[in-house]
Amino acid sequence: MPFDPAAPHPLRFRGDTERAARLLTRPEVQAAQQARARDPEPDLRRELLGTALRLTEVLAPDLVHLVAQCQATLGVPTTVETYVYPSPQFNAGCTAPDGERVYVLLSSAIVDGFDAAELGFVIGHELGHHLFAHHGIPSHRLLGGDDRAALDAELALELFAWQRCAEISADRAGLACVRQLGPAGRAMFKLTSGLAGARVTIDVDEFLRQAGDLAAVESTPAAEAQRRDWLTTHPFSPLRVRAMQLVSEARGFGGQRPLDQVDAEVDQLLTVMEPRYTHEHSEAGEAMRRLLFAGGIAIAAAGDGITAAERTALAGFLGDDSLPAEIDVAAVRAVLAERMARVREQVPALRRHQVVRDLSVVARADGRTSAAEKAVLVEIATGIGLPASVVATALAQAERGLD
Repeated sequence: MPFDPAAPHPLRFRGDTERAARLLTRPEVQAAQQARARDPEPDLRRELLGTALRLTEVLAPDLVHLVAQCQATLGVPTTVETYVYPSPQFNAGCTAPDGERVYVLLSSAIVDGFDAAELGFVIGHELGHHLFAHHGIPSHRLLGGDDRAALDAELALELFAWQRCAEISADRAGLACVRQLGPAGRAMFKLTSGLAGARVTIDVDEFLRQAGDLAAVESTPAAEAQRRDWLTTHPFSPLRVRAMQLVSEARGFGGQRPLDQVDAEVDQLLTVMEPRYTHEHSEAGEAMRRLLFAGGIAIAAAGDGITAAERTALAGFLGDDSLPAEIDVAAVRAVLAERMARVREQVPALRRHQVVRDLSVVARADGRTSAAEKAVLVEIATGIGLPASVVATALAQAERGLD
């Protein structure tokens, strides 16, 4: 691994480095690292050779050269093997190091649908995850993907926040490979929309204008209603485009601004993704807290009774004294509909996603999410006016690594 997970790098976002350093001091993270060392991944290369197409100079000389260019630009010394797997979705990924190798994975759709510069951004982004040793923090294990250990709610939120910062760093690596905002913006749009541009004009300047408008909006409950989904880590959003626009103004990216100054602005952008409703003195915050209490109990009780881990998770959000020793589940269930209605009335749609996210932490606090618990999550999501699909997204975030 070229760097340890907390090592600074000229391309790396400061928030990524600082959050990674804090996470590495957590006993839970250290235990997960030790567990992974004792129980390594199965023979991934053998699996890839049997299920995907390895790109070589004979099969795809242009792509192999593009990967080599990105390696040289980023200074990645590891042997990189690139594989294409069959999929109609635009997608890409990078594995954790496998000895002296690392594997970049590209879907067949992305190879066919992206031009060379767009692929350069995607490949650079994936190699950035390797360069910055993002896989050194086993978030997949910690968030329930492998050993499914009970997870502290605060740690879960720290991991989510770090992953968002890690994506900013990886975006910078991709941008360094193409040296232009245009290909990076087009690639992000295509990854999210699934559109290749035949019917929709891909105008990155238009996205950047939108990003500037959104970034200038004050962080108030009224303004929240105008924003789109800035909560997710990977999909295209004006926030990530704006973050790349800012870093393009920095020294080392063709601009003149100090990188520390740019990082401070990106830090400020990221704060809008974490409104602290659990401590907020507003009607919206109160409505969200009351739903979190009732919804958390309903979800926990839907399994095999409220476990100690689920109590701890809920108390982590609401405070140690928030839960009585004896809980009347039926009484709490009886007020759930009223509390969902209150959130619909008082809370902008964007912020409602946060309650679903936090309830998903409670749902997996004991290391698993049962069908009954998921059903309650769906009931709450739809009850506050969100599509049922947000539950799958929230739970999927807990079970996937970086891509």
